[in-house]
Amino acid sequence: MNFREQKKNDFIFRPSKEKQRTPQKSRGGEEWDRDKHRELLEEIAERNLDEKFRATTSAICRKEVRDPETIYFVIEIEKGIRIGSKNTLIEKLSAKVHDYLDEKHTTLLVSVPASIVKQYEERELPLPIKEPLLDIRELRYEEQVSKGILKDSEWMNSPKAIIVHTIPNIDETVAQKYMAEIKGYFQKTEHQVIWIEEPKQGMLLAKIKRAPAEELLKKTNIVYRLEALPIGVATSSTGKKFRIKGKVSSLTNNWNSQSIAELPIVCISDTGVNSIPQISSIIYERNKEDCFADLDDSHPEGHGTPIAYLVSFGEDYATPRARVISHKIFSEQFSDVAFEGMLKAIKLYSTKCRIFSSSIVFDDADALSAYAKLDKLIQEKNICFVSAAGNINNPLEQMNSVGHYPSYINSFPVLYPAQNTHVIGVGAITRKEKSGSIAPKDCLSPITRCGKSLRRLYDSKKPDIVEHGGNMCYDGTSIGIGVSSFCKTGTPSDTFIGTSFSAPLIAGRLAEIVAKYGNQIRNSETLKAILFMSCDHRESTCFGNGIPHQFLTVNENNAVFVFEGFIRLSDLTSPSHRIEYYSRIAVPVPAGVKQIDMCLVHSDNYSVSEPTLDTYLYARAWKAGRPSSPVPPDNKDELHKKEYVKFLRWSHKRKSMQGTWDFDIVPETSSFIDNSTKKNVLVRYGCVILLTAETGRFRSLTEDCIAEMNRWK
Repeated sequence: MNFREQKKNDFIFRPSKEKQRTPQKSRGGEEWDRDKHRELLEEIAERNLDEKFRATTSAICRKEVRDPETIYFVIEIEKGIRIGSKNTLIEKLSAKVHDYLDEKHTTLLVSVPASIVKQYEERELPLPIKEPLLDIRELRYEEQVSKGILKDSEWMNSPKAIIVHTIPNIDETVAQKYMAEIKGYFQKTEHQVIWIEEPKQGMLLAKIKRAPAEELLKKTNIVYRLEALPIGVATSSTGKKFRIKGKVSSLTNNWNSQSIAELPIVCISDTGVNSIPQISSIIYERNKEDCFADLDDSHPEGHGTPIAYLVSFGEDYATPRARVISHKIFSEQFSDVAFEGMLKAIKLYSTKCRIFSSSIVFDDADALSAYAKLDKLIQEKNICFVSAAGNINNPLEQMNSVGHYPSYINSFPVLYPAQNTHVIGVGAITRKEKSGSIAPKDCLSPITRCGKSLRRLYDSKKPDIVEHGGNMCYDGTSIGIGVSSFCKTGTPSDTFIGTSFSAPLIAGRLAEIVAKYGNQIRNSETLKAILFMSCDHRESTCFGNGIPHQFLTVNENNAVFVFEGFIRLSDLTSPSHRIEYYSRIAVPVPAGVKQIDMCLVHSDNYSVSEPTLDTYLYARAWKAGRPSSPVPPDNKDELHKKEYVKFLRWSHKRKSMQGTWDFDIVPETSSFIDNSTKKNVLVRYGCVILLTAETGRFRSLTEDCIAEMNRWK
């Protein structure tokens, strides 16, 4: 867009510049100590690493189902060992890292070419390989079978629906080959396999007993993990007493069909949607998983139907902001197809939709590899996936046993997939109150969840954001204080309560951003950054990154810059120096600006066997006239926090902020990732910068910024 054509209250979209630099490192080191070196050699000899290497690889080569060209095994590395030594070990062994089995990244699942293994059948492993190594072994049974399955006493005698995961982080063609071999093994075994499906993503779904599953692990080297199939849960939708309000007949089909055809599309994976008069004109398509007999809402009062209305219209009965695709994935009878249905919906509609929303959740912390596959798919397709955070069942009982409102909420972490790294998990707040209600207005809903159980999300907040999810009275009712929408018969109600109805309100807000700026925004992270920058922040992490408000234009005293791009991770080329990659963004700051706010959102294409935050971003700010050192943000404690949403602020109390500001966006790893893998990791980001100026300007701040950029030309 030409700056002269820019509207004075619009956002300003600016390109970023990819940069690199080579910061020098100290070359100092310890002097060689002969006695210390002899002790090290004696210690290494006691580990019997050559014998363990040959025994492990020999056992793997005797397995019935394996890759003849690649050997997969586990290596354990000393804690506290230098990163350079870890990388040297991996490079000397010609290994590829497929997963990290512990939080400190010292237990690694690796693959080594069979040709390299053969070289060490007759000779010893080199010292650079042995020095950091503690052990070489096969995957253990407890590492390959999820705890939930192991605790299932009925699995021995009754078939159980499980997910069979192949080795992670392999090429798709190799994964398909492995799945075909596993499928072939199951088909020729004497044990009965009830059914077997292949939803790609390196997964097989099978219903089998424990004995054939354990036999599979013994006879193959290409299976990584067995997990229970996640069972979907549709969170509660109304208070104890359901109330139908008076009819609102004016809401039926009064919209211009041409304007509706231009609206963005949101895909809803839920209980199905009824084509009631209030939303029939905005339904783009209805689809379902094969097991369902019809496309309609399977919930007694309606779940997917009121959700579809909230996505498009919100609660204010205004003009529609989105069309919807309904992909039915859940009913009480068929709750085990929900996870596969989520994956299928993304694959089917990611070319039509940038926003996906689901209020079907999984209360199963055991299927982490499956959730990681969902995360990977969301990142690959560059979409926004919005999920309900899940509800606390019977909050009145929790107040009696756990603690008073709202203290008990912290005891109930967010459910899946809302806890995933790349999923926007939505918690619930209240917007209404009355005599006898548990929560005040604009506070946490009594049913919302808070916090995370995944350790490797580090400082990230869960839920990510909150929206209206209804209130509740001490008698269990929500009449007049719930979310307002329409049940599946087309009758309006104001008793809907749950994060199920918070999530579609956020999906609708994202649709508004796509409708206004969609063609100018490429990255899903940019959509998220605009959403999160629109939030009023609260101190409690249970509000996530805040409560959203309208943010599609700015007033006379604000200007908004939007940047997005890709950055590679730093490349450690030698022990003495590295190449640091970063993006540089330039912002003109006119006179009178008193504050600069930045929101950074990112993702990366690296994935392991559970949802993790493997990278984070920080920013260096440079002001014209101060080239020697960066300007620290006011909230410098936030700078190096490991999170995927980051807010930073710069302000000067006495000095002027006027001038050109350059911001370097720099990626870092949250924990060790080996060099060869890092070279293939790409960080995708979106950045929003908000300038705030003093009041009483001659013209808008946006116009001043545009004038300054035109002078740059």
